[in-house]
Amino acid sequence: KPIEVSVAFNANRLNRKVTLAYRQADQSQSWRSTEMSARDNEFRATIPGDYTQSPYPIQYFFEVHEPGGSAIYPGFSPDLSNQPYILVRRSGRG
Repeated sequence: KPIEVSVAFNANRLNRKVTLAYRQADQSQSWRSTEMSARDNEFRATIPGDYTQSPYPIQYFFEVHEPGGSAIYPGFSPDLSNQPYILVRRSGRG
């Protein structure tokens, strides 16, 4: 099934662009990316269903580009102890 992804921000900033980067959690796979569509303070994109048909979980993160600079989310914490992406595992059902 496709995975619908969204991210929202507290403030609307002009010229903000958000890209969804995703891949199967398999080191042999390259990252894929797609520009997210904006509506108010929310950005949306879909990871295609044909790509999610894999025994591997899907991992993704957001690249946020603004005139003042760019960042990734979730990114690393200051002590580098976290996972810098979101992981989606298959349901055990059907």
